[in-house]
Amino acid sequence: LLTIRAANTNRVYGQVNPLFTGTIVGVTNGDNITAAYSCSATVISPVGAYPVVPGISEGTDLTNYTITYADGTLTINPAALTVMASNRTKAYGQTVTFAGTEFSAGGLVNGDTVTNVTLTSSGAAATATVAGSPYAIVPGAALGTGLTNYTITYVNGTLTVTPSQPAILSANQSGNLIIFTWSAATTQTYQIQCTTDLSQGTWTILGGPIAATNSTATASDFITNSQMFYRVVLAP
Repeated sequence: LLTIRAANTNRVYGQVNPLFTGTIVGVTNGDNITAAYSCSATVISPVGAYPVVPGISEGTDLTNYTITYADGTLTINPAALTVMASNRTKAYGQTVTFAGTEFSAGGLVNGDTVTNVTLTSSGAAATATVAGSPYAIVPGAALGTGLTNYTITYVNGTLTVTPSQPAILSANQSGNLIIFTWSAATTQTYQIQCTTDLSQGTWTILGGPIAATNSTATASDFITNSQMFYRVVLAP
Protein backbone atom coordinates (compact mmCIF):
# COMPACT_ATOMS: atom_id res chain seq x y z
CA LEU A 1 0.00 0.00 0.00
CA LEU A 2 1.37 3.38 -1.05
CA THR A 3 -0.22 6.55 0.37
CA ILE A 4 0.41 9.97 -1.12
CA ARG A 5 -0.93 12.77 1.07
CA ALA A 6 -0.89 16.47 0.15
CA ALA A 7 0.02 18.84 2.97
CA ASN A 8 -2.29 21.59 4.13
CA THR A 9 -1.10 25.14 3.50
CA ASN A 10 -2.40 28.70 3.31
CA ARG A 11 -1.87 32.07 1.74
CA VAL A 12 -3.42 35.53 1.67
CA TYR A 13 -5.98 36.61 -0.91
CA GLY A 14 -4.31 38.16 -3.94
CA GLN A 15 -1.00 36.33 -3.51
CA VAL A 16 0.35 33.52 -5.70
CA ASN A 17 0.04 29.95 -4.51
CA PRO A 18 2.85 28.57 -2.34
CA LEU A 19 4.89 25.55 -3.34
CA PHE A 20 2.70 22.54 -2.59
CA THR A 21 4.26 19.62 -0.72
CA GLY A 22 3.17 16.35 0.79
CA THR A 23 4.28 12.97 2.07
CA ILE A 24 4.68 9.53 0.48
CA VAL A 25 4.28 6.59 2.83
CA GLY A 26 4.86 2.94 1.96
CA VAL A 27 7.81 3.03 -0.47
CA THR A 28 9.84 -0.23 -0.27
CA ASN A 29 12.87 -1.85 -1.89
CA GLY A 30 14.44 1.50 -2.63
CA ASP A 31 11.90 2.35 -5.32
CA ASN A 32 12.22 5.92 -6.56
CA ILE A 33 8.77 7.50 -6.41
CA THR A 34 7.99 11.20 -6.47
CA ALA A 35 4.68 13.03 -6.32
CA ALA A 36 3.24 16.22 -7.80
CA TYR A 37 0.55 18.43 -6.30
CA SER A 38 -1.92 20.77 -7.96
CA CYS A 39 -4.66 23.20 -6.95
CA SER A 40 -7.31 25.04 -8.95
CA ALA A 41 -6.92 28.27 -6.93
CA THR A 42 -5.41 31.26 -8.73
CA VAL A 43 -4.32 34.69 -7.59
CA ILE A 44 -7.87 36.02 -8.10
CA SER A 45 -9.62 33.18 -6.25
CA PRO A 46 -11.73 34.45 -3.34
CA VAL A 47 -11.26 33.63 0.32
CA GLY A 48 -12.05 30.00 1.06
CA ALA A 49 -10.72 26.43 1.08
CA TYR A 50 -9.45 24.69 -2.05
CA PRO A 51 -8.31 21.05 -2.45
CA VAL A 52 -4.65 20.36 -3.05
CA VAL A 53 -4.68 17.24 -5.20
CA PRO A 54 -1.73 14.81 -5.12
CA GLY A 55 -0.60 12.67 -8.01
CA ILE A 56 2.33 10.57 -9.18
CA SER A 57 5.07 12.56 -10.87
CA GLU A 58 7.31 9.62 -11.72
CA GLY A 59 8.37 6.30 -10.20
CA THR A 60 9.63 2.77 -10.64
CA ASP A 61 7.81 -0.49 -10.06
CA LEU A 62 4.50 1.28 -9.47
CA THR A 63 2.65 -1.89 -10.44
CA ASN A 64 3.81 -3.36 -7.15
CA TYR A 65 1.71 -0.87 -5.15
CA THR A 66 -1.89 -0.15 -4.40
CA ILE A 67 -1.90 3.64 -4.37
CA THR A 68 -4.24 5.84 -2.35
CA TYR A 69 -4.37 9.61 -2.54
CA ALA A 70 -5.36 12.07 0.20
CA ASP A 71 -6.09 15.68 -0.71
CA GLY A 72 -4.74 18.55 1.33
CA THR A 73 -6.32 21.96 1.70
CA LEU A 74 -5.18 25.38 0.57
CA THR A 75 -6.83 28.00 2.77
CA ILE A 76 -6.99 31.49 1.30
CA ASN A 77 -7.20 34.00 4.14
CA PRO A 78 -8.51 37.58 3.93
CA ALA A 79 -6.08 40.31 2.93
CA ALA A 80 -5.59 43.38 5.12
CA LEU A 81 -7.40 46.52 3.99
CA THR A 82 -7.12 49.91 5.69
CA VAL A 83 -9.81 52.55 5.18
CA MET A 84 -8.84 55.97 6.53
CA ALA A 85 -11.20 58.93 6.80
CA SER A 86 -9.85 62.15 5.30
CA ASN A 87 -9.23 65.11 7.57
CA ARG A 88 -11.57 68.09 7.23
CA THR A 89 -11.71 71.71 8.38
CA LYS A 90 -14.76 73.92 8.76
CA ALA A 91 -15.61 77.28 10.25
CA TYR A 92 -17.77 77.43 13.36
CA GLY A 93 -21.44 77.62 12.42
CA GLN A 94 -21.07 75.54 9.29
CA THR A 95 -22.65 72.10 8.89
CA VAL A 96 -20.62 69.32 7.31
CA THR A 97 -22.45 66.77 5.17
CA PHE A 98 -20.34 63.77 4.24
CA ALA A 99 -20.73 62.33 0.75
CA GLY A 100 -19.10 59.06 1.80
CA THR A 101 -16.17 59.53 -0.56
CA GLU A 102 -13.87 61.43 1.81
CA PHE A 103 -11.48 58.55 2.54
CA SER A 104 -8.45 56.67 1.28
CA ALA A 105 -8.02 52.90 1.04
CA GLY A 106 -4.81 50.90 1.16
CA GLY A 107 -4.35 47.20 0.44
CA LEU A 108 -6.76 46.57 -2.42
CA VAL A 109 -5.75 43.93 -4.98
CA ASN A 110 -7.23 42.25 -8.06
CA GLY A 111 -9.04 45.42 -9.14
CA ASP A 112 -11.27 45.43 -6.05
CA THR A 113 -12.69 48.78 -5.01
CA VAL A 114 -14.07 50.75 -2.10
CA THR A 115 -16.67 53.13 -3.49
CA ASN A 116 -18.38 54.49 -0.41
CA VAL A 117 -17.91 54.63 3.36
CA THR A 118 -20.24 55.73 6.13
CA LEU A 119 -18.67 58.76 7.85
CA THR A 120 -19.91 60.30 11.09
CA SER A 121 -18.60 63.04 13.35
CA SER A 122 -19.97 64.90 16.34
CA GLY A 123 -18.24 67.95 14.91
CA ALA A 124 -20.39 67.98 11.77
CA ALA A 125 -23.20 69.97 13.40
CA ALA A 126 -23.22 73.75 13.13
CA THR A 127 -23.20 73.97 16.94
CA ALA A 128 -19.91 72.06 17.31
CA THR A 129 -17.57 74.40 19.18
CA VAL A 130 -14.04 75.47 18.48
CA ALA A 131 -13.11 74.48 22.04
CA GLY A 132 -14.15 70.87 21.42
CA SER A 133 -12.09 70.62 18.23
CA PRO A 134 -10.67 68.49 16.75
CA TYR A 135 -13.48 65.95 16.46
CA ALA A 136 -13.08 62.38 15.24
CA ILE A 137 -14.42 61.48 11.81
CA VAL A 138 -15.38 57.82 12.17
CA PRO A 139 -15.50 55.64 9.04
CA GLY A 140 -17.36 52.34 8.74
CA ALA A 141 -19.60 50.12 6.60
CA ALA A 142 -17.42 50.23 3.49
CA LEU A 143 -19.12 49.39 0.20
CA GLY A 144 -17.45 48.29 -3.00
CA THR A 145 -16.39 45.18 -4.91
CA GLY A 146 -14.62 42.11 -3.53
CA LEU A 147 -14.65 43.38 0.06
CA THR A 148 -15.58 40.00 1.55
CA ASN A 149 -11.98 39.03 0.78
CA TYR A 150 -10.56 41.52 3.27
CA THR A 151 -10.21 42.15 6.96
CA ILE A 152 -10.95 45.87 7.12
CA THR A 153 -9.33 48.22 9.61
CA TYR A 154 -10.94 51.64 9.91
CA VAL A 155 -8.84 54.67 10.89
CA ASN A 156 -10.47 57.88 12.13
CA GLY A 157 -9.85 61.24 10.54
CA THR A 158 -10.15 64.61 12.29
CA LEU A 159 -12.58 67.46 11.83
CA THR A 160 -11.11 70.79 12.93
CA VAL A 161 -13.45 73.67 13.72
CA THR A 162 -11.95 77.12 13.22
CA PRO A 163 -13.34 80.40 14.50
CA SER A 164 -15.84 81.92 12.09
CA GLN A 165 -14.89 85.31 10.72
CA PRO A 166 -17.43 87.99 11.60
CA ALA A 167 -19.36 89.77 8.88
CA ILE A 168 -20.95 93.18 9.43
CA LEU A 169 -24.67 92.80 8.79
CA SER A 170 -25.78 96.42 9.15
CA ALA A 171 -24.47 99.90 9.98
CA ASN A 172 -26.94 102.67 10.84
CA GLN A 173 -26.70 106.22 12.16
CA SER A 174 -28.79 107.26 15.14
CA GLY A 175 -28.20 110.87 16.11
CA ASN A 176 -24.48 111.22 16.77
CA LEU A 177 -23.99 107.44 17.04
CA ILE A 178 -23.04 104.85 14.45
CA ILE A 179 -24.53 101.46 15.36
CA PHE A 180 -23.44 98.31 13.60
CA THR A 181 -24.31 94.65 13.97
CA TRP A 182 -22.24 91.64 12.91
CA SER A 183 -22.56 87.87 12.77
CA ALA A 184 -21.18 86.25 15.91
CA ALA A 185 -20.69 83.01 17.79
CA THR A 186 -21.36 82.64 21.49
CA THR A 187 -17.97 81.04 22.10
CA GLN A 188 -16.01 83.91 20.54
CA THR A 189 -14.83 87.34 21.58
CA TYR A 190 -14.56 90.25 19.19
CA GLN A 191 -12.69 93.50 18.92
CA ILE A 192 -13.85 96.67 17.13
CA GLN A 193 -11.21 98.58 15.21
CA CYS A 194 -11.36 101.85 13.30
CA THR A 195 -9.28 103.99 10.96
CA THR A 196 -9.63 107.20 8.99
CA ASP A 197 -7.30 106.10 6.19
CA LEU A 198 -7.58 102.66 4.63
CA SER A 199 -4.42 103.17 2.62
CA GLN A 200 -2.30 103.29 5.77
CA GLY A 201 -3.32 99.83 6.96
CA THR A 202 -3.21 101.00 10.57
CA TRP A 203 -6.22 100.27 12.77
CA THR A 204 -7.03 101.67 16.20
CA ILE A 205 -8.67 99.47 18.83
CA LEU A 206 -12.05 100.85 19.82
CA GLY A 207 -13.15 99.90 23.33
CA GLY A 208 -12.62 96.55 25.04
CA PRO A 209 -13.25 93.01 23.82
CA ILE A 210 -16.88 92.07 23.23
CA ALA A 211 -18.01 88.56 24.17
CA ALA A 212 -20.92 87.47 22.01
CA THR A 213 -24.02 86.11 23.70
CA ASN A 214 -26.02 85.36 20.58
CA SER A 215 -25.63 84.72 16.86
CA THR A 216 -25.23 88.46 16.37
CA ALA A 217 -23.52 91.22 18.32
CA THR A 218 -23.88 95.00 18.30
CA ALA A 219 -21.59 97.92 19.08
CA SER A 220 -21.73 101.69 18.66
CA ASP A 221 -19.38 104.65 18.42
CA PHE A 222 -19.74 108.41 18.60
CA ILE A 223 -19.34 110.10 15.26
CA THR A 224 -16.33 112.37 15.61
CA ASN A 225 -15.05 112.24 12.05
CA SER A 226 -16.98 112.43 8.81
CA GLN A 227 -14.74 109.73 7.36
CA MET A 228 -14.29 106.76 9.67
CA PHE A 229 -13.97 103.11 8.72
CA TYR A 230 -14.76 100.24 11.05
CA ARG A 231 -14.05 96.53 11.13
CA VAL A 232 -14.77 93.65 13.49
CA VAL A 233 -12.07 91.06 14.13
CA LEU A 234 -11.68 88.05 16.38
CA ALA A 235 -10.03 89.02 19.65
CA PRO A 236 -6.66 87.33 20.17
